[in-house]
Amino acid sequence: SLDDAMAGVDGLIHAAAVLGGTWSSATVDDFDRVNYHGSLAVLDAARRRDVGRVVVVSSMVIYRHSVTVTENSPLVSAGPALSPYARAKLAIYYEGMHRVCRGDHITFVVPGAMYGPSPFTDRALQPTLFTGTLRAAIRGELMEYANFPLSWPYVEDAARIALATLDRGRAGKKYLAAGGPDDVLSLAGFCNLGCAAAGVAH
Repeated sequence: SLDDAMAGVDGLIHAAAVLGGTWSSATVDDFDRVNYHGSLAVLDAARRRDVGRVVVVSSMVIYRHSVTVTENSPLVSAGPALSPYARAKLAIYYEGMHRVCRGDHITFVVPGAMYGPSPFTDRALQPTLFTGTLRAAIRGELMEYANFPLSWPYVEDAARIALATLDRGRAGKKYLAAGGPDDVLSLAGFCNLGCAAAGVAH
């Protein structure tokens, strides 16, 4: 099915994944099967069909957060201490870089905590996606959350970055789709802004 879908395709943005995070019900096998092996299948099919440019949407979990995150920041250390989601995302990044060394044109887009509209409404409103988390807060289903910073790109901005990367990205490079310094806010702070905009008092 991947071969058929890629017939005549010049470029590909691979964004399919099983999501991790607080509310994820995915198993270790789900992350390995979909996020790693599924991504391998996409890269293999792209090579068989001579797709010239491939963008792999990654995750901020691949970066070491003890330093300021930029495109060139160090990555987390591989190993069993990582979550299954992070292990799969890091593994497919290294696999992609291996293929870049062999001549494939693969780039990576690394988004932050994206939010915004989606053509897949039911999925977008699940709490594993941040739009779903925002919905839960507005409905009073989320009352508190651990305080840690996230960057908040609007989904359409992240999509524009992925498209620009497809057109002009350099093989083997990572491009952040994480918003700017003013877009950093805790999940609780983000939900508080949403509640205020919706006129919810809590």
